[in-house]
Amino acid sequence: MTEGTESSLASRPLQALLAEVAAKTSAPGGGAVAAIGVALAASLCAMAARLSEAALTDASSLAARCDGLAARALTLASADAHAYEAVLEVRRIRRSEGGASSGTDEDLLVALFGASDVPLEVADLGAEVTELAARLLSDGNSNLAGDAFTAAQLAHGATRAAARLAEINLASCGPTAEGRRDRAVAVVERAAAALS
Repeated sequence: MTEGTESSLASRPLQALLAEVAAKTSAPGGGAVAAIGVALAASLCAMAARLSEAALTDASSLAARCDGLAARALTLASADAHAYEAVLEVRRIRRSEGGASSGTDEDLLVALFGASDVPLEVADLGAEVTELAARLLSDGNSNLAGDAFTAAQLAHGATRAAARLAEINLASCGPTAEGRRDRAVAVVERAAAALS
């Protein structure tokens, strides 16, 4: 984690955020970028909803929901680095102790589950944003079809990325992680279904 990642990534100017992502550090990484992608997609949906009041009776509540999803996704962007830091810390301890004992195995499992929870939530949010974008694309203001399409594609990609990151974190967790792995697969299928 680089200096400053501890504060919200949302407060970074775009150029600074891009430089931080590109830096020779492990965080912010793919999880934070996926969460930011979901936030951007949700913001596009909020704009499209606000400009679809003539076409959608629930445009105002839809926009508010999208605003909430964007805010939560930004919070998760910062949380992602913190969640994975716990995995790195357990691995540092294991290396310093010359290997793993059963206690550190349990600690690693807990840390990996924690590190998978953030991208799984990002994937859940992304699937919901994909669904909302698809609705705006079909029922919203047709002048904003390009924005709704962009939101749907961005949210779908972020969903797939976040779910894959969770699967990577769970790869060494064995059968105890099966439920989380199933959730990752299901959320990707949900997002894909919204686009079909």
